[in-house]
Formats: sequence, structure tokens, C-alpha cells
Amino acid sequence: MTAPAHQPPPNEPSAGVGRDGLGSNRVIASLLLSGAGLLTIVAPFLSLFVGELHSRMSRGLLSVTGWATESVSNAGRAGRSHDISSAPVGYPLLFAGALLAVAAVIGFRTPRAGTAVVRLLPAVGATFLVATVTTVGMQGIGWAGQVDAVGISTRPGAGFWLLIVAAVVAVVAALLPQPAAPIPAATPSPPIAGTPTPPS
Repeated sequence: MTAPAHQPPPNEPSAGVGRDGLGSNRVIASLLLSGAGLLTIVAPFLSLFVGELHSRMSRGLLSVTGWATESVSNAGRAGRSHDISSAPVGYPLLFAGALLAVAAVIGFRTPRAGTAVVRLLPAVGATFLVATVTTVGMQGIGWAGQVDAVGISTRPGAGFWLLIVAAVVAVVAALLPQPAAPIPAATPSPPIAGTPTPPS
């Protein structure tokens, strides 16, 4: 009679299918989180929104960054800039980028991918980034409505497109399946006194 083939326990993934694939997902997620965090940190230093004013007398340019609104006036001479009050959205964006970077580092350095921090931190970072980018977009729409009244045409800047890419990448990293925490093997209980021990 042939001995029955060894069947892995229900909670143990089959070799080469679950554990290796999900382990590589952890590395991919960490790389994606690193890229998303870098883009999020760089974006507020670039133009989030750009406004242009064309007239017969002069040409004006408005650039909204994560820290201020810069007005550049060109009237046949070197441009001169000054700051206009603007909501400093750069601070929450830097926090979101740092949160994603921390999630990436923990994902790289934690050997057990099933720990709660490794599984939860990317989702928290991605959610915070999406909420912040949505807020920035709503502020941009409101700002565009204000300057449109004076004939300034607006468009998203390079920084805002970087934020869109960073948010999509962070969501993809947070949705990648991760291996569950390994369940420790049950240790057999010692035999009760007087109970015959089965032969090995």
C-alpha cells in the first residue's frame, strides 16, 4: 500500500506559490511607497497650479506652490516676483511623504510581513495622501474661479500631476496582498499520568 502524500496544513501556503509571491509583493510595495513618498515631498516645491494673464500692455504669470502664490510680471523687462498669501499645503504634503517613506523603510526592514504595522501603515499613508491631494485640488478649483474673474487662465502645474501619480502609486502599494502572519505550530500536550503512550 502506498503511503498517502504529505498534505500541508490549512494555514501553510504551498511552496513557491503563496509565500514567495506574497514576499515579493512586500518588496514591490516598499519600492512603490518609496517612489510615492519621494514624489510627494518634491511636488510642493514645484508649481501646483499656473495662471496666465495676457493683455496688450503686459503679461502676468501666477505660480501656486505648496508654500505661496508667486506673481511674476513681465513688461519688457526682467521679471519681478512677490508672494501673495496662500494656504501652505506643503506641510501636510511633507507629512504624507514622510509617512509613506516610513512605511517603505519598515516594509524593507521587518522580516515578518504579517505584522500589523507593515500591513496597516501603507493604507494609512495612502489614505492621508489621497485626502490631502483632494484638498489641494479643491483649493485649486476655488483659486481658479477667483482669478478667472480678472481674465487669468489657469491650468494644473507639474507639482499637481506629480501628486496625482504619487497618490495612484501609493494606493496600488497599499492594495497589494501581503502574507499573513505565520501561525505558530501547536505543541502537543504532555500525556496524562496513567494514560498509555502510543508507540512511535
